[in-house]
Amino acid sequence: MKKVLKNVSFVILVLKMCFIFGQETSAQKRIVIDVGHGGKDAGAIGVNGIQEKDVVMDIANAILKLNNDLVKPLDIYLTRYSDSLISLSDRTKLTKVLKADLFLSLHCVNLQLKVD
Repeated sequence: MKKVLKNVSFVILVLKMCFIFGQETSAQKRIVIDVGHGGKDAGAIGVNGIQEKDVVMDIANAILKLNNDLVKPLDIYLTRYSDSLISLSDRTKLTKVLKADLFLSLHCVNLQLKVD
């Protein structure tokens, strides 16, 4: 889990740097994180039955927690906040309605994690 948190911290840092160097910093930027899969769509199944949908949900929640701890948090929305299946068209509609500056889709390719 420590490695996951380091990776999540890195993602937050990269997002901040994109906005600092890419655009003016005075305007609050809106980020939509597409938490892949969900509901009956488990995504990849790894060692010990680890499901991709659960891993990406944990990562998204860790991003939200780290973001909330920032002095000036980013404006972040998730496409799903629970284990539910959201259609691709609904994910797209949500992103358009929110007028997101950045859309980030979370997925895992290799779930060969060793559980201690």
